[in-house]
Amino acid sequence: MYILFPGRHQLLTDFQFKYLYRIIQAGLEKEADVYGNPIGISDKIKAIVFAVTSANHSNTRRNPLPFYLRAIALESFSSNLNVPSYIYGIEDVGNRDDFATYTVKRIRHESDGHIDIRPDNTIVLCSTPVMNMYQKLGYKILPAELEDVHTWKMITEQPWDLVEHVAKSTEDWRTDKYLLSKMHPASYNVWLRYNVGDKVRTLFNDKIVGDDGDITATRDYNSLCAANG
Repeated sequence: MYILFPGRHQLLTDFQFKYLYRIIQAGLEKEADVYGNPIGISDKIKAIVFAVTSANHSNTRRNPLPFYLRAIALESFSSNLNVPSYIYGIEDVGNRDDFATYTVKRIRHESDGHIDIRPDNTIVLCSTPVMNMYQKLGYKILPAELEDVHTWKMITEQPWDLVEHVAKSTEDWRTDKYLLSKMHPASYNVWLRYNVGDKVRTLFNDKIVGDDGDITATRDYNSLCAANG
């Protein structure tokens, strides 16, 4: 079985790592799906497939990290999961009801047909309403942080909660104990090396950033950096 893990993957957490590690080691048979029912699949996990959405976007509030930095973090993150991992960038194609189908087709194309994601050989890990698109195609869902699909109550912070924490906090994100207790070292090291936290704060707080979260059409992040010396 494959685990398909779609998401923007701007930040990776310790919870995500431990969740995946437990499933890989203990198997899926007794693992609960999004409705709390045992999945009942005895097949072992053969690989993790990371579908990095909005791969063509960067330097925006929603996507501060470019795809290559997300891929670097994911490669490090998955190195200790004891199964192969594959990372594929999925470009933003706007709001479309068949985005799950598009994602699966892109993975098949980018892998030259070697990774053929189907409901009978793949389970999807997702804690957001994106899961609905995969469920319609027949995929079972691993809930990760999601505790109750009816109320959308979470058992722990989602990655984007931590990105917003960095954006809003006045504390130095590099030594923030709360952040360090939640963020996986693979992400932290990339954020530290490439100074991502400061970029996040700039993108969230600068007045030239439009309401949609992107740098306004007249200025991009590169020109912003130049203006700020």
